[in-house]
Amino acid sequence: MKHYFLLFILLLVIITIEGCTEELHPETNGTNSPVLNEGELTKAVLDLSVNTFAVEAQAETRASIPSNIPENETSEEKEVHNIWVFQYDAVTKELLIKPRYYTITDQIMLQDLPVYLKAGIPSFVYVVTNTGYDNWANDDTDTSWQKFKNVEQLKKQTLPTAFPLRSIDKVSIPMVGASEEVEVTTGVTVTVPVTRMYAKLKVKVEMLKAEMKLNNVNVRQIPNICRIETFAGDGNGEPMNAVPFPDGTTFSSIAFAASDLEKSEDKEWAVFYVPENLQGEIENQGGNKSDAAPTNALVVDVTAEIGGEKYLYAAYPGGNSLNNFNIQRNQVYRMTLTITGEKGQNNPSSNCFVVKPNGFLSFEPYYRVETGGGYNFADYLSLMTRI
Repeated sequence: MKHYFLLFILLLVIITIEGCTEELHPETNGTNSPVLNEGELTKAVLDLSVNTFAVEAQAETRASIPSNIPENETSEEKEVHNIWVFQYDAVTKELLIKPRYYTITDQIMLQDLPVYLKAGIPSFVYVVTNTGYDNWANDDTDTSWQKFKNVEQLKKQTLPTAFPLRSIDKVSIPMVGASEEVEVTTGVTVTVPVTRMYAKLKVKVEMLKAEMKLNNVNVRQIPNICRIETFAGDGNGEPMNAVPFPDGTTFSSIAFAASDLEKSEDKEWAVFYVPENLQGEIENQGGNKSDAAPTNALVVDVTAEIGGEKYLYAAYPGGNSLNNFNIQRNQVYRMTLTITGEKGQNNPSSNCFVVKPNGFLSFEPYYRVETGGGYNFADYLSLMTRI
């Protein structure tokens, strides 16, 4: 009997020790990272709104003339098809819930979208839209959300560029935004304004002679990624130096054929949506903008037929027609290229070059717009160049 009693005491001691050990070590997963303890979540309402395309005030240029032609946004440019919702503690900036993915089947849902958040803690709600990946921030494993566990980590995440992104295709522009500080209670409405992570590029080609024919408009040097937070950091002001992409970034192109242009509602403009590409400003000693363009600067190529021969023209959009190669998110860039086909003049172009000998180009350098309507190329000086 005595032996049984001692055995009972020994088992009790072992159980007690194991219980203490469990209390000393938080729950971990296979990577030794703490598992997020969400607790009970509360149903709240998310109110999503899309900020309009805009142009930030930047350094004055010789072409800084206001425009009275605002940019008309299409309904597709504002559509949200899916969203990731993140909730961060306002003090620690750490995740309070695992990222949650919602599919939007009707745009009306954006004004009254039920979501599940942690209540009673001052927090910020971040939203990333139109990723198209339902396992991007959480694939139902305890390790998948770790790279989003604080706000700074979220901001540094990148998304692959979605192709194609042209006005005649189904448009789904990635957007990002954050709420003001909020303490969630049952049924509370959390307002989150979101901003597009892509720029809008509009190109119009004018042919001055009947025998001219447009083949296509091609945009190249499109980066294959975009980042949640602008590569320019806080985004306050335009970077004057090139902002490098991460190692391994590749660049692609996308074309708008003349036949595609006929399918567009506005048959004058080829419209593209591209991730930011911040190549900064360069010193220009009086030459063409194209003479010293950065290697990764966004380029617009126009292929045309003149008298049965094909010609290729290239132009560099950006913050001005002289030396700025920045393509910033949520901004509009307009370019009007006029091809004359006339011979006998050799005036330098500010933003273009002709790559076929004896070909001619009339380019219209644009004027800056600070009214929120985008860069306006409607007012111009017509220049020709021959190579």
